[in-house]
Amino acid sequence: MSNTYTSGLRHKNTHRRTNAPIAAKKPHDIIPALGDSIRIIPLGGVEEIGKNMTVIEFKNDIIVVDAGIQFTDDDTPGVDYILPNIKYLEDRKDRIRALVITHGHLDHIGGIPYLITRLGNPPIYTREFGALLIQKRQVEFPHLPPLNIRIVEASDKSIPITPDLKVRFFGLTHSIPDSTGVIIETPYGDIVNTGDVRVENENGVPAEKEVEQYKMFKDRKVLLFTMDSTGIDKSGFSPSETSILKNIDSIVATAPGRVILATFASQVERIVEFLKTAKRYGRKVLIEGRSMKTNVEIIKHLNLVETDHIVPIEDIEKYPPNKILMVATGAQGEEFAALMRMSNKTHKFIRLQRSDTIILSSSVIPGNDKAVEKLKDNLFRHDAKIITYLDSDVHTSGHGKRGELEWVHKQILYKYFMPVHGSHFRLKMHAELAANLGCPRENIIV
Repeated sequence: MSNTYTSGLRHKNTHRRTNAPIAAKKPHDIIPALGDSIRIIPLGGVEEIGKNMTVIEFKNDIIVVDAGIQFTDDDTPGVDYILPNIKYLEDRKDRIRALVITHGHLDHIGGIPYLITRLGNPPIYTREFGALLIQKRQVEFPHLPPLNIRIVEASDKSIPITPDLKVRFFGLTHSIPDSTGVIIETPYGDIVNTGDVRVENENGVPAEKEVEQYKMFKDRKVLLFTMDSTGIDKSGFSPSETSILKNIDSIVATAPGRVILATFASQVERIVEFLKTAKRYGRKVLIEGRSMKTNVEIIKHLNLVETDHIVPIEDIEKYPPNKILMVATGAQGEEFAALMRMSNKTHKFIRLQRSDTIILSSSVIPGNDKAVEKLKDNLFRHDAKIITYLDSDVHTSGHGKRGELEWVHKQILYKYFMPVHGSHFRLKMHAELAANLGCPRENIIV
């Protein structure tokens, strides 16, 4: 069989000789014996954003936290997404006792269809909303065996996984229902993984529900604390989600024509509030974008909000412009997303008008700057009113800023700290924060 990459090469000796000696492993390439220690291996989510996956190994048992994908950029042309390297787990799949999911975003669950059978199809522990997203995605892979999903309720305490390891979920704030942190209880103490986290607050004062959520750590023995570092480079506290929704509500109330709200399909809790806003002002709702439609179907299934005012996009001409609110994907300038097709006049049903109000309720993901600039150029050519997070508070991140992360640190007394979910400079900034709060530098792992 010819290799499509090398078959065009005309140089001789391009293939490795089969009798060439294989280099001996260096001492640092050899994995030491585990003994009675606990081994923590981040297979993704460190030195990068996305592809979150962490291994906790004790004796002959392994628990895996999350199995995400990483989205691609200009450096990876032709690649849809990137998966963690799980060779270590494949060699030990008979020891994997559980896959534990913090929440239902693709950088935490997107790898499941591609990795789960290679992991030996272990039971998946997750909250209900995460389970629905996992099952919805699994429908696209009918050739795979059924998943063993075990839904964890908010009232559940410690769940025994092995004689030595237990799992416990705890509530926290992110941007999707049923977001949780995970505690792995070991004989030496707790290993705490926050997943993605922010702190709901009002002008820098944490909400009462936040204080209550973290009270459980008062008397716990935390051996290792691992925490989201995505927003560490931004000082202070994020605007509250309540203030964001209030601003958007006032914009919708006074908009003369159609309102087009572009956001991440993963911002499920915000989408629920958009549906409530539309209902309040007598507007019909149109949902555009495949991932947006998928998540709205789950919202309907869970009966999180009234949805009888959602109408198909084909009926857009049946209603006056000031009675329409559209929720769409594409705020990151994705080439074939709904908003980009509206902006370049290739959308089958929608042509932008001067009276439209377009709200980009999302920040720019690093690496998407050029695509978003192109999108904004296209949108402004239509003379519609464009509102972004730079003009008004119409977006707050699901990842806490430095002030929020510092507050969480102060709620949890831990011995060791490992920053995760971030590029190298973010991990170092988060390590510095922990050191400044009193964690010995020799106890911080980057």
